Amino acid sequence: MEQIGDMRLWSLDEIIDEEIGKEGTPEREAFDARVEARLTADEEKASYHITMPRSLHNSVAYRASQLGTSVSSYISSVMLKELEYAH
Repeated sequence: MEQIGDMRLWSLDEIIDEEIGKEGTPEREAFDARVEARLTADEEKASYHITMPRSLHNSVAYRASQLGTSVSSYISSVMLKELEYAH
C-alpha cells in the first residue's frame, strides 16, 4: 500500500492477496488456474476469426444448425477432419 496525501493506493497484487489469498494458498491456486484457463480460451477463440463470403457463411450456418451445433464447432470439426486426412 502506498499513501499519497490522504489517499491510500493498493496494487492489484495486494488486492488479490487480500481478497483471494496469497500465492501458494489453495484459493489463490484455484483463482490463478481459472484466470489462466480463461486467458487461454480467449487466445484460442481470437485465433478463429475467419472471413468468408456471406453465401458460404449462410451455407455453413445452415449445415451447423442441421447438426445441432454452432458454426464455430462445425468449422472446428471440419478442420480437424482435414488435419487428420493430411497426416
